[in-house]
Amino acid sequence: MVIGGLILLAIFESESGRGGSASTRNFSDEKIRLIFGVFSVLSFLSNVTFFLLPKRKPENALEDPNVNETKKGFWASLLEIFETFASPKLWLLSFSWLHLGLSTGFWLGPYATTLIFTDSLSKFKTLIPFYACSVGLGEVVCGVIVSRGAKKMENFGRLPTIAIAFVTHTIAFVLILLSTPRYSSLRPNTDDALLIAPNYYIALFCGFLIGIADGCWNTARNCIVATLMPKRRAQGFSISKLFQSLASCALYFLSPVLDIYAHITVLFISLVAACVTFTIVTIRANQKERRISSMQAVLNARHYSFSVE
Repeated sequence: MVIGGLILLAIFESESGRGGSASTRNFSDEKIRLIFGVFSVLSFLSNVTFFLLPKRKPENALEDPNVNETKKGFWASLLEIFETFASPKLWLLSFSWLHLGLSTGFWLGPYATTLIFTDSLSKFKTLIPFYACSVGLGEVVCGVIVSRGAKKMENFGRLPTIAIAFVTHTIAFVLILLSTPRYSSLRPNTDDALLIAPNYYIALFCGFLIGIADGCWNTARNCIVATLMPKRRAQGFSISKLFQSLASCALYFLSPVLDIYAHITVLFISLVAACVTFTIVTIRANQKERRISSMQAVLNARHYSFSVE
């Protein structure tokens, strides 16, 4: 996001003042191709980097990841995906994935649109690029927080990370609600906001908070899926992406008729539902981990006593 924002900033600056008013920008076909070409290359490099990452099995998995590790064909893998749908814990986790899809769709679409449609903000041609950079910076800060926290607290990637996501998302949603004109996601306007006048730096701060929350939700998803279903991690991630994509698509289809108040209401309801259901799944997982640890300790003690005898 940071690199993408800087690329947009360079392109926006190079196109400033060409065939547009203070609130509009026109881009040549060459620049449009350049934007899509650069982002396509970045996407390709990201996928290559992800492919080259080393594999590591979770140490505290609730299932034995070494059992039945045989290569499966396409149809067998597809069947496993449908079988994974039958897991109750997956359906509880689906609320967090739906929220992730709604929030991702919101900060990429409707909220970014408000930054263009709000008259007092439209004059800032650098706002959109810096907004993208602020989201990316939030993601980086999230990574630092989680990596540091994981060294000091066991399972930091679960409930503590979700708590951070809840706080940052709540603050961002409240600020957006108070500082964004109601219909600015639907049409250009000069309306007043609910309480706070639209502000360049508030928009960037909201982007920063959204980036932290987005990073937290993605981290929590990685941790819980790898822990709960290590033998079906690929299936779990695929299903999570399905729910996320469906939620984003639904948001984009409804965005032409939803004002900013409706967006925030839906997002806050989904946030609460996601946190509650994720907490339930995590508590159950922690209880199961403790039972497994206790049983393992008993078995080790018996083995030691037999060895002494």
